[in-house]
Amino acid sequence: MMLQRSLLLVLVLLALLSGCTENDDEPPPSETTTGGDASGDTPDEKPDGGKDATSEPHDSGPPSDGEASSDEVRLTLPPAPVAANARKDAQGVRDVVASAKALLEDKGAAALQTFAKPLEPWTKGGSHVIVWSPSGEILTDSLAPTLVGAEGSALVDAAGRPLGALILATADHPDRSGWVHFEQVPAGDPFPRWKSLYLTKVELPSGTSYLVGCDDFDVPPDEGMVEDLVESARTHVQKVGEYGYAEFLDPLAGYQYNDQYLFIMDFTAILILEAGFPYLTTGRDAQSYAEYEGPDGVPWFSEAVAAVQAHQDGVWYDHLWPSPGDTNFREKHTYLKALQLEGKAVVIGSGLYRGEVSADPVATTTAQDLEHFVAEAVTLLEAKGQTAFSDLRDPEGTWYKEDRYVFVWDLNGKRLVYPPDPSIEGTSALETTDVDGRPFGQWLLEAAARGGGWVHYRIPAPGELFASWKSTYAREATLKGGQRVLVASGEFDLRPDEHLVEDLVEQATALLREHLLVGLERLNQPHAGYNLDEVRVLVFDASGDVLVEPAIPGLARETNLSEIKGNEDLLARAKPDELTWLTVNWARTSGEAPRSGRAAVTRIEMEGRNLVLLAGFLD
Repeated sequence: MMLQRSLLLVLVLLALLSGCTENDDEPPPSETTTGGDASGDTPDEKPDGGKDATSEPHDSGPPSDGEASSDEVRLTLPPAPVAANARKDAQGVRDVVASAKALLEDKGAAALQTFAKPLEPWTKGGSHVIVWSPSGEILTDSLAPTLVGAEGSALVDAAGRPLGALILATADHPDRSGWVHFEQVPAGDPFPRWKSLYLTKVELPSGTSYLVGCDDFDVPPDEGMVEDLVESARTHVQKVGEYGYAEFLDPLAGYQYNDQYLFIMDFTAILILEAGFPYLTTGRDAQSYAEYEGPDGVPWFSEAVAAVQAHQDGVWYDHLWPSPGDTNFREKHTYLKALQLEGKAVVIGSGLYRGEVSADPVATTTAQDLEHFVAEAVTLLEAKGQTAFSDLRDPEGTWYKEDRYVFVWDLNGKRLVYPPDPSIEGTSALETTDVDGRPFGQWLLEAAARGGGWVHYRIPAPGELFASWKSTYAREATLKGGQRVLVASGEFDLRPDEHLVEDLVEQATALLREHLLVGLERLNQPHAGYNLDEVRVLVFDASGDVLVEPAIPGLARETNLSEIKGNEDLLARAKPDELTWLTVNWARTSGEAPRSGRAAVTRIEMEGRNLVLLAGFLD
């Protein structure tokens, strides 16, 4: 859920589509690594010399047809100039490809020299026509002429997607055409932006074949783009079976773009996969959504199945559904198609969101209100002991009103008081996790043990299907009689204010002081507990290099503050062991321009190193 537009530094690991090393045998260390894709695995070889678009699933799968070459390199490229939507829309990109295809069919190899020149209509801003051979040799690239002749199958994007493999895989699509979406760093801006590339295979009478494509930044998705995503997914699943499902959940496998993603259900409306909301299926028993109704009262799963049964070659269906990470319903225009897999009929789909997002619900309670509420409960329990438990459970009393209540555990995590459902009192909450796997049961005990603290996690509110952020404050108390207990209360959609931001920075500081290297590793994990919605803790060293970016693990240490305008004096103004609120300039997320905001900043010295920590909000 998106609450307060907040601080998010999006960093650059590898730039894309505008240059490469001229000597592939001895590339500069900063621009190459061994391995074929983001995981270090090499995609399977195809008969035509291309690569499969995705790597082998992490658990198990069909055997690979090829082995990774020990001397294969990953190609990365410098930033590209930006003229967002230079081609206006997806159809504009397709039209350029159609014109380029016609020129190739007319002129043959002579057309390559035309595309190689950075002139309109083939090159326009950061949009340009590229031509590859079906085996992966890059034949033209007006924005990266040094790339011509290189082996493109090793190309990766700024996030580590196997871009070269995804490009070559479009030749296997049913109509030998398709879209590839990736992240590239624009010239003069360290924050990656989405770029979309449309390709088609051209076969000349002479027998020569080409892959010709055109790309552009920030291309709005249209129906054709969604249909291509569904068709490419169907082709992949028909090739590898259910092993392909894991790749649909992987944001780097080429099946997700902005808020476009895939879902699969069977004809009884059992949801098999939901890449936008993985927790709806992961770790759950099979559950039919045939009776589920959206806020408009429409049982859209059942209606969608009926529509596909009547139109198995593909049908568009309109319904209400939230965007990934949100709980607010929006209009969604969804493409559905039947798929026969191992004798079982399933529905595979993806869609376009339409209309504005409604305002996020925000709690009127503040963090300090909740801390005071817990403190009053502690006073009650210390005075009355276990006889106060009935007061905490009373729905007509002071302590239990709708979603706001106090709960009590012993220090081993056993529930002693849980007003919403007294039937689970006596059970253990120690192993409780949220929809993303955060072990918030353990974290609450740890927060209470350190004198009181906040824990943030995502769970569905009572009666809701989709998960919201919940912030809970916990502290220890000694009951009358001497028993030590945990006392806590939480709130859904609690607004991240200065109090909560400072708490996050203080928690991160304490973690680093305990163990520097382990702390840096943990802070880089996106579900480690040091973020609330889009508020995240970032860490820099004294030179300005980024050490921690929890939103995109692995991108740290690739960007310096000097590359981001508006932050030139941030390091100098950070005070040792003291929180200071400063104006900063960050991007909220990938694909957006930086904007100004405020952040709590501190400087600490650890093992001879000066580190700067910050977290905050964007305007």
